[in-house]
Amino acid sequence: MAKRRVVFEIIVAAGAIATFVVGYHYGGEMRAAPALGQSAHDARLHRILAYALAGAWLLLASYSVRQLANHLGRAIALADTATAASVRLILTIIGLILVVLAGLAILRIGVSQLLLGGAITGVVLGIAAQQSLGNVFAGIVLLVARPFRAGDLVRVRTGSLGGPLEGHVVSMGLIYVVFNTEEGTTLVPNLTLLASGIVRSPRPLPAPAPAPAPLVGVATPLQPAAPDGAAAATPDGATATAATPEDATGAVTSSSPPS
Repeated sequence: MAKRRVVFEIIVAAGAIATFVVGYHYGGEMRAAPALGQSAHDARLHRILAYALAGAWLLLASYSVRQLANHLGRAIALADTATAASVRLILTIIGLILVVLAGLAILRIGVSQLLLGGAITGVVLGIAAQQSLGNVFAGIVLLVARPFRAGDLVRVRTGSLGGPLEGHVVSMGLIYVVFNTEEGTTLVPNLTLLASGIVRSPRPLPAPAPAPAPLVGVATPLQPAAPDGAAAATPDGATATAATPEDATGAVTSSSPPS
């Protein structure tokens, strides 16, 4: 089954090439019909053939481009599964752009005017989607530079994330890079990663120093002053009687020897 599919894809690719060659020939005759002195019927026939072959070229070439991108994506997936989808998408977009330009060449349509209009449109869209396009180009740079791979443990140091971010790389896309962190799945824009410091296989962060225990003062209850002649409580539970001036005089008098 796989061999038949490969043979079918080769036939489609060969048909696309043949369609382009024949269509380019009839497209040239379509434009040069007045100069060659052809009849209106012949010029109309050449125009119909050129447009039909251009449409067939677009269909066959688009299919071939998608299949080629899929095969290259599978080959890249053997080394890095996370980046295979992004590479496949980039190759498909570039291939389809080339197919459209070749279709315009078949019909002898002035590409310069389309490029001028596309440039103006691209400037407007670039200003409107500056952040998104920046993430796309940053994603392409990350895919080419490969500062990390899927499954790596990395630490990202940047101020825009509010501090270091540490986690395992799950996948790399054209807009985001997906990390698996302690807080859960985290999506970081490619533009942020391109402007950040990245540490692969980082060492464990030092444990924060424990905060000093707060000083707690124990208040000692104040003993109320005992009135004259009242018993005052002592700390060991005994009671004491406050001495009065009269008791003190009597004690002195009784302690003197009799005459």
